[in-house]
Amino acid sequence: MKHRLFIAFYFLCSIVLGQQKLSWPLGSVNLTGNYGEIRPNHFHSGLDFVTEGGGNLPVYAVSDGYVSRIKISPYGYGKVIYITHPGGLLGVYAHQNRFNDKIEAYVKSEQYKKQSFEVELFPGPNDFPVKQGELISYSGNTGGSTGPHLHFELRDEITEIPLNPLLYFKLMDSVKPTISNVSFCDLSDPFQPNYITTVRVKNKRDSLYCANDSVVLRNSILGIAFCGEDKEKVNGNSNNIYEVKLFFDDVLIYHHQLNYISFDNAHYVNEFSDIMEKQKVQKCFTPKLYPLDMYKTLINSGKIELKDTLFHKISMLFTDEAGNSTELKYYLKTSKFKPGPVYLNSINYLNCVNSYSYQTKNFEFYLPAKALYNDAILKIKDEYKTSGSVSIEPENVNFRTSGIIKFNLSKKAQERADKMVLISNSSTSVPIKSGEVNEYNLKNFGKFKLLIDTTGPKIKTSIPIKKLKKIFRNQGHLSFVITDNLSGIGRYSIFINDKWVLAEYDAKSDTLTYFFDKDTPNGSLNIMVVVLDKVGNSSAYKLNLQR
Repeated sequence: MKHRLFIAFYFLCSIVLGQQKLSWPLGSVNLTGNYGEIRPNHFHSGLDFVTEGGGNLPVYAVSDGYVSRIKISPYGYGKVIYITHPGGLLGVYAHQNRFNDKIEAYVKSEQYKKQSFEVELFPGPNDFPVKQGELISYSGNTGGSTGPHLHFELRDEITEIPLNPLLYFKLMDSVKPTISNVSFCDLSDPFQPNYITTVRVKNKRDSLYCANDSVVLRNSILGIAFCGEDKEKVNGNSNNIYEVKLFFDDVLIYHHQLNYISFDNAHYVNEFSDIMEKQKVQKCFTPKLYPLDMYKTLINSGKIELKDTLFHKISMLFTDEAGNSTELKYYLKTSKFKPGPVYLNSINYLNCVNSYSYQTKNFEFYLPAKALYNDAILKIKDEYKTSGSVSIEPENVNFRTSGIIKFNLSKKAQERADKMVLISNSSTSVPIKSGEVNEYNLKNFGKFKLLIDTTGPKIKTSIPIKKLKKIFRNQGHLSFVITDNLSGIGRYSIFINDKWVLAEYDAKSDTLTYFFDKDTPNGSLNIMVVVLDKVGNSSAYKLNLQR
């Protein structure tokens, strides 16, 4: 009852406090990444802030609220804290080194209860209320971070879809977006855009000019892409451009804004962007399926279809979150009409709107409806009996959601079915079901092969044993390097004198570290490290040290 009353009171307060001006989570504002920035395999879902001098900078709540979720993981966001703020906003503060003393003590207590470094906790609204500007944590480099920084997000509290924070914060920005080049693609093949050429763009006195403002191509069904950046200050970081509009003969045919990109659509970045002329470009056209919320206007998927040999006017308008805009104008014509290829009655035609299944005596795979962003013509080879492999092409097809792939095992193979790992050029998967038929998640196409993993992980001290024994008394921690050559690290534990102790795993450096505290015993320490891989193979490492 008290919990319900608190929620009701909090909701009423949010009506009043929803207009509270947000404050920055760090004392200074120096961005190294913005919302919608193109990252490997995902859109960046928030803001990255420089933490000068490394880590351990104080991080503050951007508004009043309460801690509603805490997660500790060696991957992803590492040590991350979620704060429910008024007005339907959820703040996410990621890659932290540690939390404030009260929250840190709570998390450590739960880790010992669960005997696990990796935990996910959901405190109640009364457990950790916070005020705007209150210290909540200290910045770090935990999880999948590639360097010390603060990753901050604002999400819709109900859907947890990330919002563009620069639409909520006041940022002094008078710098217009800049463009380095424009690329053109032949879209006559509905399954695969084919690169044609690139035109350089000059930036002069806040204006954009094509090196050649009259572009003549031998193609008539075209897509346009661009390479550009935006800065919040003259010498600032090269961030992504928030909004792009494309006009064909003064008619708006394409308009995207980088906001409200759900995690379900994070992989769409692989369709949204591409590499052309060794540069990363963003496409102003879409595949068959795309995130609806990103696009405000979309006519004919953004494609330009030229039906004559006259010049046509192209205008591209680039705008940042502060409203700074720059425009590029040029003229485009075709000298030749090129019809698209015809795919009639292809036996392996995959319509991405529908589900798809394929089966042989040895294997089968299934994709649910809307698993891919575009249609595809598949080439499938079953060489399981001869070489132990199967292949599904084209390999460069981007997945929206995963499917299932199954293999029928021989009686001999069934004896080690649970140890069979599926490998491809870009992924390694462990079975989600095993037995007569082994089942795996299918997240990409390519060449697949089953390998048996019966080898446990490798464990060693981070520094040689002889050196460790000499300096151990003066050490504040004890570290081990743990690796696995196939299925990957699954679980891990350190025991001191037969008692489980909390150790932190950093997947980036393959390091498992125990930090000494007031409960660390003195004298003889019998230490045992136990590590399991993802298919259950285990290894143990023992040593004795004097403290």
